[in-house]
Amino acid sequence: GQHIKLYILAYLAYRFVSEWLRPEPHLWLGLTGYQWAALALIPLFVWLWRRDTKQLSRNESRLSMV
Repeated sequence: GQHIKLYILAYLAYRFVSEWLRPEPHLWLGLTGYQWAALALIPLFVWLWRRDTKQLSRNESRLSMV
């Protein structure tokens, strides 16, 4: 689960940067629709990744105590 979140984060960052090289229409503030989508999704996936990492480490510490 964590690997797919990290992959999606890397893809979103790549897509955000690569959009400046593509001839896409700019919607607002000089950013394309894909860049706006990436800006909206990156914080979500960072939060999901951090939340699940903390939960996994808590579960591992509980298992090591048993």
